[in-house]
Amino acid sequence: PEARVPGGYGVDGGRGRVGFAFSLRRLWIDPVEPAEREFRLIPIPPAVDPIHFTAKRLRRHAMEDLKKPTLKERAAESPEVAYQLHSMTIKLFHGIQNLGPCISDTQSLPASHFISAMTFGEATAALRKLRAAGVDRLYTQSVGWNARGHDGLYPTRFPIERRLGGEEGFRELIGITSELGYQPQVHDNYQMNVPHAPDWDEDCVIQDQFGEPLVRGWWAGGLEYGTWPAALPEERVGGHLRRLKSLGLRGMGYCDYWMSP
Repeated sequence: PEARVPGGYGVDGGRGRVGFAFSLRRLWIDPVEPAEREFRLIPIPPAVDPIHFTAKRLRRHAMEDLKKPTLKERAAESPEVAYQLHSMTIKLFHGIQNLGPCISDTQSLPASHFISAMTFGEATAALRKLRAAGVDRLYTQSVGWNARGHDGLYPTRFPIERRLGGEEGFRELIGITSELGYQPQVHDNYQMNVPHAPDWDEDCVIQDQFGEPLVRGWWAGGLEYGTWPAALPEERVGGHLRRLKSLGLRGMGYCDYWMSP
């Protein structure tokens, strides 16, 4: 269905009118969920900054309508949140295949080339220097630690990329990071599926409205297909999370690419 409010827009002697339209389908074949929907039109006063006004209004919606707790409330019940609120966050970018739109290849390298940006040993040395410089609180996210690097082989994560130092080197990085008083974590993904991954399972892939596997993008692992983690077997989510936790990770986890189907 599609709905339109008559009027368009126009200005006449200081008076104006505005209309809007919305569609519940992207394509004509898309199903529409039978549910009640509500629109709220909230005027923005001329004298205020529209970005700040909108941000504050969305915050009220999140807290009053969706009953989301404040960061202060979350920090009171979670030591991990409390730590992160007063820490710097840094991403340790380790490795990636030379493929996909996030790559800017200036050396005409083949797509199969693995770019090692920072080994686990190099990351450890960098963190030691930061601690020696007086940085006493850090929350780290290792990106591209997994098999074939960043977005390289999901849903397969293991073995941890050997060209960066392997599992032994990664465990050492995590251990030393914790010894320095920092909280080590990983950049992870539970939406992405590349068909050449050892853990590929077509039954876990979303089908689009035409009955075909849903293509979600083209990244360092090549074409990738979408999944919906809430529908995955427990071992595909909880099992992977427990294995990651056993490496010694601490702090708030980070899952990339989190969205609806």
